[in-house]
Amino acid sequence: METVKEPRTMSAAERKKGRSQAEKVGRRKYMIRMLHRLEAKVDRVDKRTRVIMASLSHYMDPSQDYLSMVVCKDKVDQTILLELSAASSAGWSTTDIAERLVPDFKLDRFQVLRRIKRMNKRLEAEMGRPIAESREHRWVLTRYVQRIWGVTKQEIQNESISKTRYI
Repeated sequence: METVKEPRTMSAAERKKGRSQAEKVGRRKYMIRMLHRLEAKVDRVDKRTRVIMASLSHYMDPSQDYLSMVVCKDKVDQTILLELSAASSAGWSTTDIAERLVPDFKLDRFQVLRRIKRMNKRLEAEMGRPIAESREHRWVLTRYVQRIWGVTKQEIQNESISKTRYI
């Protein structure tokens, strides 16, 4: 009688283990590749979100908080946005805005203009609409942003009158 040998299976400890991808290319390169993959996924999700927001924009308007979060990167941007919202329909020039910001921030008209253009670029990238437009060298919030912001000239005047009455 012949004895049949059964194939011997290797245990997990005896099995030869291959190198991981991180060991093959190096940990730093591996981590950089993983980071790029994750960033690409996040970018795809952002694009999908923008498409959804663009298609639903007729049914809803973003809040002031969302608008300032998207557009403003620091306190100076927030202050410029507040100054633009306080402007009448005639608007303010960058020189006027810079003069109003001098006590808190030392900006000249060119820096104000650059910041307004950056804020426009951010909102156009996010929602496809600018935040402010130039009318005869004066900057005014667009009607879309005015509707979201909800600040009118009369409201600002009423607030200033009510504050002066109690002082």
